[in-house]
Amino acid sequence: MGNLNYIVFGGVDSRDYGIYISGEGVFNAPERDVEVVNIPGKDGDLLIDRGRFLNIQVTYPGFNFEPDLSTFAERLRAFRAALASQVGYQRLEDSFHPDEFRLASFRSGLDINPVMYNTASTFDIDFDCKPQRFLKSGEEEITITSGDELDNPSPFEALPLIEVVGVGSLTVGNITVTITGESTQDIFIDSDIMEAYEDDNGAIISRNDRISLSGMNFPTLGTDTGITYTGLTSVTVTPRWWTI
Repeated sequence: MGNLNYIVFGGVDSRDYGIYISGEGVFNAPERDVEVVNIPGKDGDLLIDRGRFLNIQVTYPGFNFEPDLSTFAERLRAFRAALASQVGYQRLEDSFHPDEFRLASFRSGLDINPVMYNTASTFDIDFDCKPQRFLKSGEEEITITSGDELDNPSPFEALPLIEVVGVGSLTVGNITVTITGESTQDIFIDSDIMEAYEDDNGAIISRNDRISLSGMNFPTLGTDTGITYTGLTSVTVTPRWWTI
């Protein structure tokens, strides 16, 4: 059907069901979480910025065309069930943003509007999305040589996943992480969930007791962040770049 656009949600590809999308509403940006306070006797408003963005509702206008009436109904039911079977936040991609993905949840049904004697239909596919558009380039692991500098392609601070081997110290920007104890397994330092852990064949074992953080902050990647380390055998960074 040519270059029609599509979505993939939690591995569910709309093309497998003969369903395609248009682009209205998929380019909007999330709202900052800001409280506006009116102070009696003072001109203007006080803005309290909570330092985050709110979730965003993303709607994909969808459509399909099936000349066979039995196939038309069957494929719509199968698509609706496939979306509804995805629990919690799942990866959401669309062909309008081939280099990005969202984390989204599907919470509503599909209100089908049949047209053309029930051989075609239109409907909205609604997702509740986290505010970030994650860059696929941010999923690539980067092997670090001490003294390297990572150039963030986005103006927003990223929360990296850092894998270290050995014991020693790691400095990312102005945050220093000290890794102690015996070097038996790789340690993952996850700035998103603020946790250090080992991955033992899929079993996640907390290792917060093996690290100490300067200022009690986990590392972030701003613009041009320098990374140095001593004592460690290797350092690998998955940067998780994102934009809005």
